[in-house]
Formats: sequence, C-alpha cells, structure tokens
Amino acid sequence: MSTLDGRGKGFEDKFAHDEEIAFKAKIKRNHLFSNWVADQVAVSDSDRDSFLQKYNEFDMSKPDIHFLIDLAEKDLEAAGIDISEHRLENKLEDLLVEATALIRQKG
Repeated sequence: MSTLDGRGKGFEDKFAHDEEIAFKAKIKRNHLFSNWVADQVAVSDSDRDSFLQKYNEFDMSKPDIHFLIDLAEKDLEAAGIDISEHRLENKLEDLLVEATALIRQKG
C-alpha cells in the first residue's frame, strides 16, 4: 500500500505545482496584456503606472477575463483603435502561452 500512497502523493504534488504555475502564468499574462494595451494606445511613460494599475485590480479569484477585455476595449476605443473582442481574447490566449513558458523557464 505504501507504493500507492507514494504515487498518490506524487500526483498531489504535481497537481499543486501545476496549479501554482497556472496561477502565476495568469498574473504574468495580465501584466503582459496591460503593457500591450498601454503600447497600443501610446500611454506616456509618466502616465504608464497609473494606467497599468487599473489592470492590476483584476480579481484573480474570478476566472472570467471579460473584465480585462472590457477595460481594453474602452481604452482602445478612446484612443481611436477599433479591435474586436475576439482579437483581444486571442491576444490573451497567446500571452498566456508566452507567460506559462516564462514561468516554467524560471523553474
């Protein structure tokens, strides 16, 4: 039975590790996304921190990314940039892949 206990513990540890990476990757994705939006709307260096702060208020306990998409749509529209919700969702997906790779590289 100890072999099964060991395997179970191994699976639990892997699951916990994978969940931690997924959580960190989502935080990194949100950071990359907010910086991407800031670049698109040409936020000045002096205004960048306050601009990014509103994206940092995203509640990670909610899996819904529409808060980020809604913010981005409003900011892009105000800058005269027309971009679809679908393209923003795709950007978030691409950035999640990039963020996960960055997190895994760090160990």
